[in-house]
Amino acid sequence: MNFREHFLFGTCIGIAFSVVLLFYEGFSLLIFLPLLSAILGSVLPDIDHHASIPFRTLKILVFLFFFFGCLGVMIEHIEILNAIIEYLFTIFPVNVSSEVIKFFIAVLIAVTAGILSVITLKIIKPAHRGITHKKIFGMLAGFLLFLLFYYIFSNQNFSVITAISFITGFFSHLALDKFLFKM
Repeated sequence: MNFREHFLFGTCIGIAFSVVLLFYEGFSLLIFLPLLSAILGSVLPDIDHHASIPFRTLKILVFLFFFFGCLGVMIEHIEILNAIIEYLFTIFPVNVSSEVIKFFIAVLIAVTAGILSVITLKIIKPAHRGITHKKIFGMLAGFLLFLLFYYIFSNQNFSVITAISFITGFFSHLALDKFLFKM
């Protein structure tokens, strides 16, 4: 099964759960979260395959998270960066603004952190059709999603419907893989 087919099946499931939420809660922008949740559940198991769209997307998100996180830490603790610049200027006296050097060093460190995080992600990635294709993984992820949404929105109906939407999308992925691999 490929990404497109899992995505389309997850979209159908998500639309159905969004309609259910619409009946329970009425119209709000939250009715789109069961749709997104089902789509996420239907494509998430393939995050363990190095060439899959979910894994490639995760690599980009991990890089951006560590890149901007590293920049944020350096901005918060600018005194450390200033000490590094002063030390470099004593070793390599140059006629360049320290702000320009600071910028390039900060970007270099942030890019390095991002690249190292992606390399680490590739190293710790589980085997294909491993843990991310287990039923317990889907149930645990759905439960954590329920807790997250209940904590954020304090709405039990919404949280339950969104979590069940995710779990249904997840199990649809497993069912479609099993059905198609038996053919």
